[in-house]
Amino acid sequence: FRTCFVSVTMLLRRALTRSHRLLCTSTKVPNLDIFSSVELQQASKQLTPEARTRIIQALQVKEEVTQEIPRPTRGQLVKHGINASVPFVGFGFVDNFLMILFGDVIESYLGLWLGLSTMACAALGNALSDSLGCFMGGAIEAAAAKLGLPSANLSDAQMNLPQTRTIRTFCSALGVLVGCIIGMVPLLFQDTQRRADWEAFQKFDHNGDGWIAQDDLREAVEGFGLKDVSDEWFKEFFEKHDTNKDGVVDFEEFRGLLRSLEARKPKAR
Repeated sequence: FRTCFVSVTMLLRRALTRSHRLLCTSTKVPNLDIFSSVELQQASKQLTPEARTRIIQALQVKEEVTQEIPRPTRGQLVKHGINASVPFVGFGFVDNFLMILFGDVIESYLGLWLGLSTMACAALGNALSDSLGCFMGGAIEAAAAKLGLPSANLSDAQMNLPQTRTIRTFCSALGVLVGCIIGMVPLLFQDTQRRADWEAFQKFDHNGDGWIAQDDLREAVEGFGLKDVSDEWFKEFFEKHDTNKDGVVDFEEFRGLLRSLEARKPKAR
């Protein structure tokens, strides 16, 4: 028994010496995981005030780390989802709205000269929309903040919970989807007739140079059922719609020609 007591006493003294040396000389908050509760109790009697302060700080940190994070309530998750989705509704709306506007303008004007396809014009419109969206991001977030949305009152630890991150990601994606759908509003006001005229123009612009020669235009006239017209009538008809007198018909001149052909078609013989 005496041998065991001596051995335990020696181990305890070594532990206390090590504890005192580490706690009194270290300038950092100590790691208390390497000490047992007995060692801490015995060592605390021999500590300086500074060492005791470091012990208290270390215990507080350990308590915060080991303390269980309270799970957010359903109401908090709902509010967090609303706060996450609303700004992305704005982002999706602006992105899709501008993409459609830019794509339509590019196709209607620049696409005529460069011979760009509809998909190419849409891609260019999307690039411009995304670029402009980078400058509008702060304004959209500021507008969303002024809406007075209810705060979820989540701590930093709760914000990093897997459940909270999943809600944030899902609601953000849902907000973008809703915003993109709302941003399709310009499609309701697009000039569909202009698009149809452009498709008809491309059929007769065989070389894709943005102009229709006189011979190609006669094919368009015959396509409207006017096959028995005289050369004199056709020449006069062509010169009437060649407003700039350059010997060819561009898209805008072709549109006027189509309206004239549509008016003459029932009267043709």
